[in-house]
Amino acid sequence: MTNHSATSSRVLGALALGCWVLMFMAAHDIWHDTGRLDVWRLEGPPYADLRAFIVTFYVLLPVFVGQFVVAVLNDRKRRAPGRT
Repeated sequence: MTNHSATSSRVLGALALGCWVLMFMAAHDIWHDTGRLDVWRLEGPPYADLRAFIVTFYVLLPVFVGQFVVAVLNDRKRRAPGRT
């Protein structure tokens, strides 16, 4: 991996994590402002889509964290002393 691509990978991973945290904070505020709806028990068309969004949203967190950790570890391994 080149120096440029390693830096790009780290920056994009950090940006993705930052966007996820911002989305989490905004959704948290919306959830509290709407009276903490129990979307798991509500019936009707919009709630099935909302549940799918919630599940995939939380699945993204370990994906983004994993991608960022791998990028940082690859960069550290590449910069380790004694490597040619």
